Amino acid sequence: TGEPLWDYDPEVPGETGVKVCCDVVNRGVAAWGNSLFLGTLDGRLVSLDRETGKVQWEVVTVDQTKSYSITGAPRIIDGKVIIGNGGAEFGVRGYIAAYDAENGEELWRTEVIPKPGEPGDESWEGLSYEERLHGSVWMVGSYDTELDTLYWGTSGPTPSPAVLRGGRKADILLTNSILPLDPHTSDITGYVQHLSRA
Repeated sequence: TGEPLWDYDPEVPGETGVKVCCDVVNRGVAAWGNSLFLGTLDGRLVSLDRETGKVQWEVVTVDQTKSYSITGAPRIIDGKVIIGNGGAEFGVRGYIAAYDAENGEELWRTEVIPKPGEPGDESWEGLSYEERLHGSVWMVGSYDTELDTLYWGTSGPTPSPAVLRGGRKADILLTNSILPLDPHTSDITGYVQHLSRA
């Protein structure tokens, strides 16, 4: 009939609006069993009872002292609620994390910006880890059921453009990329599609 059954207000503080570059938005929810899942602009992941709208659990997924946000919808794979973050424009580092759909326990987290010695480190051409920023993961990923692989896009790096890095035109993996991930472990499972050289 279109009659409202319930509503839910995440009560995001108004001052959170200054932490997002491109308007106060939410790109949707995900469903699993009797639950709905959504990210809030201030970085919480929330599970709701789909029949009543009652909060079942919520977890803070970001450092709320920094300009992180969530604007994308979660993706659910085999009982894991997977979400990324926004905030690349404000000097934070991107990540993808998975949470147990039943209780909100964090199961894994993978950072987009490689630390020294990690895969992709050499592509930053000597920039210290402290100088490596951005690479946020603000859109929802895609899942290939036959390959059991999660594909998630990442945003650009900082410092950018190359002139701010002394003219070095580095590949700067794993930003500006499509990452193929094992949804159960977060391991990168194949070729990283790099979209552009920064």
